[in-house]
Order: sequence, then structure tokens, then C-alpha cells
Amino acid sequence: MANRADLEQRLATHSSRLSSGELDGDEHKRVRKRLKVKIGEIRKQLAKIDGDEGAQGAKRPHDGNEDSLLAKKLKMTPSLVERDVEKGEKKAVNKKPTRQERKKKTLILNRQLASLAQRKQLKEARKVFNRGKKQGLVDIHSYTNFLNAFVRCGDADGMRALFLEMTQAGLQLNVVSYTTFMKGLCDVGVLEEAVALFSDMRDKHIIPNIRTINTFLRGCVRFGDCNRAKAIFHKLCHVEENPDTNETPESNDWGLAPDVTTLEYIVGLLACSLESDQIYDMLCGFRKHSHAAAKNPALYLSCARASFLLADLKRCSEVLEWAHHVLGKDIEESELPGMEGDVDASELGNPIMITYKHGTNSKPSSGGDAQQSKRLRTVRQFARHRFEELKLERSMLLNGLKLFQESHQSVKEQQRKLLQAIVSNMSRVLYFSPDADNNQSVSENLLQAAKERFGLHLLAHKYKDLNIQQQTRRKLKAIMDTSNNILLGELFTMQDTSVSALPVKLEIGSGNGEWAVAQAKHDEGQANWITMDLRHDRVHNTFLRAVCSNSTNISVMGGDAAMILKDHFPIESLHSVYINHPEPPERTGGTGDSQGSHLLKLEFFVMLKKLLAPNGYLTIVTDNLSYGKSLCGCCAEAGLVSLGVDKCASKNEEIHHAEFKKSTVTLFEGTPGQHCGHNIAASSYFDRLWTEGRKIRRFYIYVGPST
Repeated sequence: MANRADLEQRLATHSSRLSSGELDGDEHKRVRKRLKVKIGEIRKQLAKIDGDEGAQGAKRPHDGNEDSLLAKKLKMTPSLVERDVEKGEKKAVNKKPTRQERKKKTLILNRQLASLAQRKQLKEARKVFNRGKKQGLVDIHSYTNFLNAFVRCGDADGMRALFLEMTQAGLQLNVVSYTTFMKGLCDVGVLEEAVALFSDMRDKHIIPNIRTINTFLRGCVRFGDCNRAKAIFHKLCHVEENPDTNETPESNDWGLAPDVTTLEYIVGLLACSLESDQIYDMLCGFRKHSHAAAKNPALYLSCARASFLLADLKRCSEVLEWAHHVLGKDIEESELPGMEGDVDASELGNPIMITYKHGTNSKPSSGGDAQQSKRLRTVRQFARHRFEELKLERSMLLNGLKLFQESHQSVKEQQRKLLQAIVSNMSRVLYFSPDADNNQSVSENLLQAAKERFGLHLLAHKYKDLNIQQQTRRKLKAIMDTSNNILLGELFTMQDTSVSALPVKLEIGSGNGEWAVAQAKHDEGQANWITMDLRHDRVHNTFLRAVCSNSTNISVMGGDAAMILKDHFPIESLHSVYINHPEPPERTGGTGDSQGSHLLKLEFFVMLKKLLAPNGYLTIVTDNLSYGKSLCGCCAEAGLVSLGVDKCASKNEEIHHAEFKKSTVTLFEGTPGQHCGHNIAASSYFDRLWTEGRKIRRFYIYVGPST
């Protein structure tokens, strides 16, 4: 029989999940039933441990407040657990707990905070933390779990205030606390503050671990900050004693070596900056010394991307051949990853390289924890998926080479045509950096981003006679009016001025651009396309894909979509907007009681309504039914109405209706067709990932401004 502490913790977890609201709705009916059965079984086991007194507690009918039962078992006040005590309810008598009891209470408190942070329930986490703090139960782990709630919800001010409180409270901060705070700062794009944390850790004699380093580098990847990433990587790899002071730099204190993920991040950033020479030298060194990284196909593909965007066809072909030898080997079960802690797909490196925890290839026992086994299956699924995605990326680059090599005979002429496509597409790459200089014009900030984050400076330096940087500067100045609105006609103006008069279509959250680039190629001569994504690495991949397909009617934009649309787009300028598989504030449901930051809120839909032309429309596709219902309500409240209901209903099943005043929005199950703007079938990275995970149901909304 399990011990009391395990049973109490499981009871608290199941009860919290049952009362959180995430399992509301008919689709979760079976899950709720299973949880109630588990709660009943745990009560019976507690009753056997406690004797007759516990048995009486176990036979109490379910009153919806499982946490109160647990609190009574632990001689705690019910308010410490999660819910306020209802008026008139008799409070438990407070007795001074023993040291062992206090430790148990703190343990349960910390697990609850961790669970609430995972579900992005910041309000509840604040209540639980404050009550625990009032009773003197919080420790550094409580603070860190509470800090993680702010981090996961993207509350920058809240995380800063709490971390300041942690430092002033005299707590013994640890590397986990600093790594959690660093993740939060990196997620919101304040990388300068994140860099300062390394100095703060050094002053407090706290040594970062490799996860701390990779957390910072992941933030650099997210926002394309190659310079700061290189500075940290240099400290990690170059350790030299100072002969004048007999002191060693802080990297000597770290005692760390870059792992597979570290190398992928730094090489990926170097590729975005088109520093192919540096990557190529690294790869040659890995291959010469039979380094483990020489088996990582992602590194070769990064070098191939940079070489292609520098029009270096010879090196691109060579490195793609190296990648072929690695990707040609089937991934084996023994090479699939296993990880400790939370699994974040964005943190995973090459599936071939990652091994089981502690660097061994030994597999966990089959009798291990069910949750750990599920996590391992998820990681394995992601590893297989990513392996296949790397093959697709190599195929895309090969097709790009073939496209330009087939059209012309001489290598010089092939290079010239490829350069023309690169420069043309780069002039339509608009990246709105989170750390843009407010003292500079918008066009100058866009030019600075192109130089530092997309390698324009290296491209211009390699082909000095083409005046590429000057061409790009003139283009960026021409597309901005005096109000800093983007002149969409100028953005797409080329030799054929009629192109600028075409309708403009926008995909928000475009990821790596597979879907939008495919639609744009189909719409050449009929419409111009814009892609928009927050993450720099995805924006860069979309730029690469546009060049590989030699697209002439697509502009790639990066940054906060809400800010870009609000500050730089004129009203009624968009023919149609597409949002495919938006990330909900909480993965397991809709908006619910989660405080996770997300883009698709009421005010965002109100803004989209203004930006859409009178005959424009918005199409949203999701695989999350709960989130789809939430989005229906937001669209209706924003004054958007469903379009083409008869045509949609004839092909798909109506799942949900949301009404607000005179607006009615319908959620359909199925896939949108050509009448919704999905002119050709094209999948995306996440669409393929969810399909592999057996998430095959799709729901969509098709709405426009009310007439």
C-alpha cells in the first residue's frame, strides 16, 4: 500500500484537476468519471491508514471540495489548499504542527503551485502562495514554483517583482530559481536583462548549469540575437587564465561544455546571420576529430541554409551531401531520447544525439511511473517527427538548387538569378525587433534587423558591386509613410507595377511558412501574401522557403502581430486573414480559467475587423474543440459574423454556435475549402506533428465584418 504522503499528494492533484474547470464539457465526461473513481479509491486507502476516523471521512458523500477533506486529514486550514472556506463553514482548529507535519504541508503546497503554474492558473497560484506564506510554509521551492506561474503566463512585471522579493527576503536562491527567471525574461524578449543575470549569479557564487545556458540561447534563437548568443558561447568554450590577476573568467567557474542542444542553437543563429564560413569550419573540425556532433544532420542543414542564402551553390551542395549520409541512416530505438523534467519540444536537440538521462543508453524500467512513461512516449514521437522534418528540409533545399540550376547553364548565371531572388525577398523581410531603437526611424530599425539578424551585412560585403544594402535601404524607406503605416502597394512593387494593386492576404502565426508559401505560389498574379510570426527562427525559415520557391508575391514579417497590425497597417487594407492552429493559452483546453498570454483576445478581433476590407474574411483552423468554442465567442462579441454557412454546412458538421447581440458565429468540424481561402492542400510542421499524435479532428471558423 502507498504511504500517506503519496496518497495525500495524489488526492490533492486529482481534486485540483477535477475542480479546475479544464475537464468541463461532454467530451471530458469519461475523464471526470475516472478521476472520481480514483479519488474514491484513494479515500478508502487513507481510511485504512487512519482507522475508524479516516473511514468516516472516506464515506462522506462527494461535496465538490476534495481539498477540504485533504486539509482536514493534514490538520490544515482548508484555505491553505486551494479554495476559500465558504461563509458559515466551521474552520478546522489550528494546532501547532510538528516539524514533520510542516514539511508535509510545504511539500503539498509546492506541488500544488507547480501544478497551477503548469496549467497557467496564475490567480489560483497567487491565492495558494499567499495563504501558504501567511502560515509560514513557503520556502525557496515555493517561491520558484510561484515564479514559474508568472513566467508561463508571460507576466513580465509580476516575475520581476517576485524575483526582487526573493532576493530581498534573504532566501538562498539557487540555479533553478535563476534559470526560471531567465526563461521568463527571454520569453518576453528582454535579453539584456537576461544577460545581467549571469553577473548576478557570479556575484552570489551560483554556478549556472547547461540548462541555464541553453535557456538563454533559446531566447536568442527566439528573437534572432546572434551577437549576445556568441558572447555567452565564447565564455562557455574559451577558458584562459588572466596572467595579470591570476584570476580566471567566469566560464572557468562554470565547468561546463556545450551539449548537442547548445551547438544546435548557436549554429542555427550563425546560419540566420549567414556566417557560413564559421559553421563550415566547425563542421570540418567535428568531422576531423570524429566528434559526436558530426552525426547531427541539423548542423549540416544550418550550414546549407546559410550557404544557399549567400548564393554559394558549391558549398550548399557539398554540405547537403554530408547531411544525406547522416539522414540516410534509420533512427533506432536505442537512439531515441529520454529526458528528466518537463519536456519542451523547443528544447530538444537532434533525435539521434540525445540519450537517456545521465548520458546512458539504459532504458527506464517498464514498471516506472505512468506519467514518466507518457512523457517518454511523447519525446520519442517528437524525435521521430523531427527526424522526418529534417529530411523534408533537405529536400526543400535540393529543390531550390535544382530550380536555379535547371534554368541556366553557367554557374555564374545560376548564381546571378539566385542572388536576384535573395535580394528581392530580403527587401520584403520586415522584422520588428523587441529592442528596436526608439530614436531611429522605423525603416532604419528594419534595416538594422536585416543586417544583424538576417545576414544582410555579409551578403552586401560578399557582393559589394551590387550595392545590396543601399537597395534594401531605399526599399524600406519607400514602403513607410509619414504615419509609419506600411504602403502595401510599394511593398510589392517590382518591374510590373500592376502587382501592387492586387489584394493582400495575411497569415498570422505562419510558423515556418509551408502553408502560406504554397498558397502564394498558387496565387501568383492574383494576390499578394504576407506572413507574420513572433519567433525569429520561424520567420527566417519562411524567408528561406520563399527564396527556394522563387516566390515574388510574398512579404515575410516578424514580431508581435498585435503591435505590427495596430501601428503599421491601414484600415480596410486586408482582403483575407488566416490563422492556422493557434496556440491556446493552456494546451489542454480553451481560455477557461487560464491566465496564459495569448494573441487571440477580444481586442485583437476588434482590430482585425477594422483591418478587413468590406468584403474581406477571416478563417481560423484549430484542432482544439474547447479553444474553438472560445474563439467563436470572441468573434461574435467583436461583431464578426459567419459567412457562407450554407456552403460550409453542406460539407462539414456544425459543432457549436456563439451569439452576441446580432452576431452569430458557427464552429464547423472538418477542413475549410476554397470558398474559405484554402485554395490548395498544404500541411505545416504542427499539422504533421498533431496528425502523427493521432489528433486528426479539425475545426474551423469562417467569418467577416457584419454588413
